[in-house]
Amino acid sequence: MRAYIFTALLLSTSPSHAQVPGQKPKASNAPVAHPANDVTIRATIIAVRNVEATQFSAKQDLSGKPADALNALEALVAQRKATSVALPAVTAKSGQRAVSDSGKITLEVQSVVSPDGTIADINLAFDDNGHKIVTSFQVSNGGVKFLGSVQSPTDKAMTDYIFVRVSY
Repeated sequence: MRAYIFTALLLSTSPSHAQVPGQKPKASNAPVAHPANDVTIRATIIAVRNVEATQFSAKQDLSGKPADALNALEALVAQRKATSVALPAVTAKSGQRAVSDSGKITLEVQSVVSPDGTIADINLAFDDNGHKIVTSFQVSNGGVKFLGSVQSPTDKAMTDYIFVRVSY
């Protein structure tokens, strides 16, 4: 029985797909990791008494303007009207997975910065004493995302607000 080896030569009439032997492949529009970027994701957990939390949530656009809401909560911490619970953070190269685990709070992230560096795709899993949040979102450099609010696992009279800030 004979074995035949076939070699195929593919030719393209489109210059965007043509490649000369020995020439490096041309870039495509496919999303790829931007390897030069370190991506830092810092979570912020701030606890507010349940009564104030209801009023705060009614006044703030938590999803539409999360940076403003986070700034307002940080101002309440400075006024001692709220408590900063934790600030877990991770830093990794674009495309790599990173985990911060304190035993009670776990932040797991994989991020990919676009080739032009304008946006990052974030896959995130967050666990605050059994309160789990798993989400994916896009954000620009310095952007803030509101992940959610949960009843404090350590004090039932408090509500924890959870945000992340992404820098690259």
